[in-house]
Amino acid sequence: MKLITKFKDGTILYHNPISGTECWYTPGRKHRPGQTEALPAKPIVLHDPQDYCSFCPAHYRHTTPEKERLIKAKGQWRYEKKLSAEQVFSATAEMRRIANLYEIIPFDYWRENYGYTLTPESREIKENYLSTPLGREHIRELLHHRMHHRQLVGDSLQLSAADAFFGGSHDLIIPKLHFRSNALTDADLFSTGEMTVEEHRQFFAFTQRTALDIYRQNPFVRFVAVFTNWKRDAGATFSHLHRQVAGLDFWGKPIRRCLELHKSTPHAVQEHLQRLEKLSLIICENEHAVAAADFGRPFSTVIIINKSGQVPYDCRNAAFDDMADVVHAVHAAFGAQEACNEEWFYPPPQAPVRFPWFVLVVWRKNRHAGFEGITGRYTDVFRPEEIRDRLIERLLALRRSGKLAPLRIGRES
Repeated sequence: MKLITKFKDGTILYHNPISGTECWYTPGRKHRPGQTEALPAKPIVLHDPQDYCSFCPAHYRHTTPEKERLIKAKGQWRYEKKLSAEQVFSATAEMRRIANLYEIIPFDYWRENYGYTLTPESREIKENYLSTPLGREHIRELLHHRMHHRQLVGDSLQLSAADAFFGGSHDLIIPKLHFRSNALTDADLFSTGEMTVEEHRQFFAFTQRTALDIYRQNPFVRFVAVFTNWKRDAGATFSHLHRQVAGLDFWGKPIRRCLELHKSTPHAVQEHLQRLEKLSLIICENEHAVAAADFGRPFSTVIIINKSGQVPYDCRNAAFDDMADVVHAVHAAFGAQEACNEEWFYPPPQAPVRFPWFVLVVWRKNRHAGFEGITGRYTDVFRPEEIRDRLIERLLALRRSGKLAPLRIGRES
């Protein structure tokens, strides 16, 4: 199958060999009305601690109990867990791991279909949390909220329903800030690209730690999905940066396709990277990771590939930090105002074949045309060369300001 077909009028049909999706670029379509646009910015007053949504540090009681937090003290990062309700406000966490109050796959699904129960460690943490009046009050508030304020019947229901908060398999990782520390308007949001290089490495490491813990705690999880929805157009409920780490009992069609593809073509991702290099679509890279403007995706997409062939659950040290640095650079280049999804693709631990870990940063700038369900063909308003040029220009400016880790940008050798 031909991957790129150019027509006389300038229309281009792209077929992505990894996902199998098709995308149609039509000249001039980007100028139509109805694209996603930012609302006019409104002035804000910064509060310390920030208190603009339920994920902000002033509202710890609005979220489920912390499973773990990341603290920075005297330049050192450390994890803390098993905090009581009384201890949560003793310090402000740089990042927090909490259970998603509205899980995609709820705890009862695992319990009723697989017989899953809390691990001894999780049960102990739950009992300790519920042993104090403030802890019990917090859990009751959360359960009333989730059950739309229906009255709970006794502590036994409370104890059973609260299992999801301590042993569920769908967690959120939430950085501290809602707005940048120098924010003047509500457009000055703290996005992935606004992190420092070190903060983003810690964000990546916390994600890896969380995914590994979900695999360890729930033996029925076959794949842990890692994704970030940034801004409402990308599916976010809150405009406060948060990453989702969700255990699933299936692999999903895109992962199955990657596995089937690599069974027949063991180096399919590497071959696709070579193809992107020949098309001069490389955006930036370092020793272990490379970012390129991809083609044939449902939205304009940058693919970041681990060149060492490692996967998230066994990737360590320099290779892991290099992946974090390239993903961070791509987000910084898109900017906080642009709605994006970040999606991690890697082989499940029990998969019969392996493929290199790659991350997609999906730019949700355009809206689909409405005929994708009929034709299976998506439309986009940007060519990959336009995405490449846009991001390279911004990366060069960001590097001059010292906001990026060392990278080779564009054609640099």
